[in-house]
Amino acid sequence: AAKAKKAKQAEKKAAASKKAVLLKQKKAAKKAKLALKAKALRARNAAKNVAAAKKRAAKRASVAKMRAATKAKATSHEVESRQEEGESCQRGRELPRRGPH
Repeated sequence: AAKAKKAKQAEKKAAASKKAVLLKQKKAAKKAKLALKAKALRARNAAKNVAAAKKRAAKRASVAKMRAATKAKATSHEVESRQEEGESCQRGRELPRRGPH
């Protein structure tokens, strides 16, 4: 009877350890899956950041281009108006003089 009892206890112990091992494996798998998900999310965010940065750079460039075009137009217009008035156009950036003086 004692032998049978010991055998039963050993069996119980083995079953418990098997259960524990399975649980550990399950937890590890869950952790790995979550880690993979997090990695994917980080990658997506990085891609979004890059795209946004490109967009910003493009906007900046287009604004600078427009500003330069406007400036050039203004300068050429000033030079033309000076020549019409017969004033010196050494510096095309300053406004033409107006008034009686």
